[in-house]
Amino acid sequence: MENKLNLPLFKPCESKPNVVANVLFVFILGGLGLVIISMLSYAVIWLFTPDKEPVILKISIVLITVILAGLIIFLFVYLQKSYGHTGIIIDETGIIYYYRDKNHIVKQVPWTAFCKNPNEEAGQPLHDVNDFVLGYKSRVKMLQWWMMKDEKVDVESDSFGAAGHSFHFIYLNRFTLISTFLLGLAHFRPDLSVNPSVFSAFYIHRNEYVFKRKSYMRDALLAFFILAVIALVIYWLTKS
Repeated sequence: MENKLNLPLFKPCESKPNVVANVLFVFILGGLGLVIISMLSYAVIWLFTPDKEPVILKISIVLITVILAGLIIFLFVYLQKSYGHTGIIIDETGIIYYYRDKNHIVKQVPWTAFCKNPNEEAGQPLHDVNDFVLGYKSRVKMLQWWMMKDEKVDVESDSFGAAGHSFHFIYLNRFTLISTFLLGLAHFRPDLSVNPSVFSAFYIHRNEYVFKRKSYMRDALLAFFILAVIALVIYWLTKS
């Protein structure tokens, strides 16, 4: 493809799982499983242990424990099926979500499916790709865009930081995925406008489309230092 916009060369990018974080998650999940098994075992043993407690009360508590355990298992299986991709590929065709390997594609978002922001705001500049923060406590930064789906314009979003599967849920190269996504838009959909705040929010160089790792680490260390100072001040005030 001829580069008429003097853009950096587009290179496909594939997500890389964060092995350490994923292993830690599996341990936490295993611990939760042990807790559920322990609760069920204790409830059954307590049910058949002779004491002064009414049998109806025992049966009720056992049933509640079974229902709670079943609900947790159901949610786990449901989330796996609903968001069952383990990896992302961003290439010349668009965004590809796959399960386990590239032969099991879950979802494809071609560049041609992206469309203009349908909203109208008087006197306000509209952008076709924006950033926003999801959640009050978690504060996850997300990317938002519009695409054509079933002949209707629908809003889509992704953090490019986590998969939708229980055992591969954090990507190690999140910011590289985002920079590749933005560069792909510049190459294949130059008609769409990207909010300038997107580049600063995700530490992406505006002209080179690369992750500014030093700036990110500087801000992360500064935030950690501020939190440490606040924690020390609170500790000092509570002890004095």
